[in-house]
Amino acid sequence: MGKNNTLHKSMAASRFLWSTGQNEKIVLACFLQNIGLSISKNIEKHDKIGSKFLKQMGFSPEIYEPIGLHVQAKRYLYTVDPMFSQKMSMESKMFFNSTQKIMSENEVRKFILSPYANISQVIRHAYDLEYTQDSFQFDFCNILYNYLIDETK
Repeated sequence: MGKNNTLHKSMAASRFLWSTGQNEKIVLACFLQNIGLSISKNIEKHDKIGSKFLKQMGFSPEIYEPIGLHVQAKRYLYTVDPMFSQKMSMESKMFFNSTQKIMSENEVRKFILSPYANISQVIRHAYDLEYTQDSFQFDFCNILYNYLIDETK
């Protein structure tokens, strides 16, 4: 997946979540979910790499934990929801089929016990659906600024 397309999808998914009333931390986690791709060339572990980086940078668990689960969330949804794969973008399907697999029953049980499993699924749904660039009004810079100001108080 190209960097421009990843950024476009992250912005579109974040705009969508913002338009549905999700809180700033969920919107920010959605936007940053693929930050690991900018830090490392290890595509298979970009979720864990991004999560660890954001934790080290001082972001809250509400942001870095769902990011660390977003690949598992995709595998979970692909495993338990037959409609999910039909809603995925073609690029997302191709990436999934080439690098990932459905979850075992044991992996499903472990995933749903995570306190951030539900948030990671919300983010995953938003990211994997197709949106147009101008679908929603969105001021991401304002959200990021307000979040960073709140975190430094």
